[in-house]
Amino acid sequence: MTLRLHKNYGGILQNYALNKVLSDLGHEVETLNIVWDLRYKGPQKYWTYLKRIIKNIIKREWTPLDLESRIMRSDSKTTIYTTAFKKKYIPLSKEVYIMPYADFSATNEKYDAIIVGSDQVWRPMYTKGIKRYFLDYITNPEIKKIAYAASFGTCQNEYSAKQARLCSGLLSSFKAISVREDDGINQVKSIFHINNQVTRCIDPTMLLTIDEYMKMIGEYSEENKIFIYILDENLGKMKLVEQTENLLGLESYTLTPDGMKNDSSCVIPPVESWLKAIITSKFIITDSFHGCVFSILFNKPFIVYGNKSRGISRFKTLLNALELTSRYIDSMEQFSSSLLSESIDWKHINDLISKERSRGLSFLNKSLRE
Repeated sequence: MTLRLHKNYGGILQNYALNKVLSDLGHEVETLNIVWDLRYKGPQKYWTYLKRIIKNIIKREWTPLDLESRIMRSDSKTTIYTTAFKKKYIPLSKEVYIMPYADFSATNEKYDAIIVGSDQVWRPMYTKGIKRYFLDYITNPEIKKIAYAASFGTCQNEYSAKQARLCSGLLSSFKAISVREDDGINQVKSIFHINNQVTRCIDPTMLLTIDEYMKMIGEYSEENKIFIYILDENLGKMKLVEQTENLLGLESYTLTPDGMKNDSSCVIPPVESWLKAIITSKFIITDSFHGCVFSILFNKPFIVYGNKSRGISRFKTLLNALELTSRYIDSMEQFSSSLLSESIDWKHINDLISKERSRGLSFLNKSLRE
């Protein structure tokens, strides 16, 4: 069980990777097919419509009354490629669980184990009904409940007292718990008062070797360009791009659609195209966690510009574990041109990844076999 597989490359690929690894370990695997219904129901629907009418009159603007329905229709057009990837590579449950009102009770008769993770499944602001991601719907005591590289996304406690009490009781029945960040270990203990063994495991995407991703990419040729994968633009990030272009004497490019004109202008490019952009580029600039992950996996020099709103903890844990902390900056004041010429000992980095990979695979094997 993970966050809904929508249009986020990292979210889709981490789920693909965990499915692939578990399948290779000899298990029959599928991902709960979670979708979101953004439309308001009952009295809340009419209250929302009324507020929009009043706002439209007062501010002389036009917000469609059925905004959520329009967003859902647009999404079906802009995610055609990511949807195709999921159909090809990720086995999904036949049952469709429409959040936040989904009934998961059928899972009690269907599975021997349920794994929560990875990605920011334990970040309340990213989910509606956080208890679902602590498997509140599992009543069958025979089902193994496991968390693999679950992430809080931040070192801050974003749980209300009520949420903490509820999730603490649910988490106490988990057979095995692993988190993605170092801070996550402390959060499990401090927020939920869980004293069971909690370990840190690497993101699922790094459990696979690059050979698996190369099968998706196919043939390619090197591009003497800088690939930009920025989720949240700001002046500092744009200045970093400009200076890097000037210092390296290279052009930059991005796959990110501008999303400003119509549905066709904001179609999310294929996952395979995103992977190919990373492996073929000379240098990477990103504020994305998985942009960072795949730069490392493909042994591409990179700079990560911190993305505080989406969570810094995950960057720092990964880069610290792989001895790459110098590749991270929070602002242009921390940028040095030496980052562009500084060599990276990729053999050493790959050895560290291999050790992290072994630890993650060992956790999964032990949790599922015992």
